[in-house]
Amino acid sequence: MIINWIKQSDNKLLLFVLLLFFIKLISFFTVGENFLRFTEPWVLLSILFLFIYKYRKISIVLKGFILFALLGDVSGLFAMQIKGIELETIAYCLGYLCLIYEAIYKIKKFKISFIIALYLIFVFSVNIYFIYELYDIFREVIVNNLELSLIVVRLVSLLLFALFSFTVYLSSETKQSILLLLMSISLIFSDILYLINEYYLYLWVFELLSKTLYIATFYCFYLYVSGYYRSNSNPRFKELMP
Repeated sequence: MIINWIKQSDNKLLLFVLLLFFIKLISFFTVGENFLRFTEPWVLLSILFLFIYKYRKISIVLKGFILFALLGDVSGLFAMQIKGIELETIAYCLGYLCLIYEAIYKIKKFKISFIIALYLIFVFSVNIYFIYELYDIFREVIVNNLELSLIVVRLVSLLLFALFSFTVYLSSETKQSILLLLMSISLIFSDILYLINEYYLYLWVFELLSKTLYIATFYCFYLYVSGYYRSNSNPRFKELMP
């Protein structure tokens, strides 16, 4: 009965994602962290179960991203650590590496004009400089060098994901490539705002924007996967999902 209900409900995952957003919003403005710690893990586990069950034929890479992302969320709520290193940071790094692989796999052979190549190099250089400036700020407040290194890996991974996503968009210009690009943009801004809030300067506006963008990333990810999953009847489905 429950399994049939899950099969017939295309929007259940979206509803759980929206529920997660409202839980974060309620806890942010009213009852605070205790409510969030009690409710969010159950919602996250429900999302994980429904997602993997409904889209069980997708690649292990995409399953890996949502698994590591939700692990990062839960460990962040309870401040879990391994030898002084935040488990949250490790989980997010692994999740972002999964996204990089997904983006690289989707890149098709195409010719890049000289102007676009210069633009990509310029954008990449500016972002590398920005990451270096953040590193300069964070090393003053983060004592654990390994934790600091993982944060740099986390930011560079996001930058590479955004770069490869943009390359995928240039090579195909499909709805799926746009969603992948939107995911990378939402995720990189969400993560930067979170890190600034956590280690440098706390502003409630930054926290709210960070959480909103993170939920938007999940929504884009849901649309991205469901769009490919609908191609299951297509004989090229195995090519679409590595």
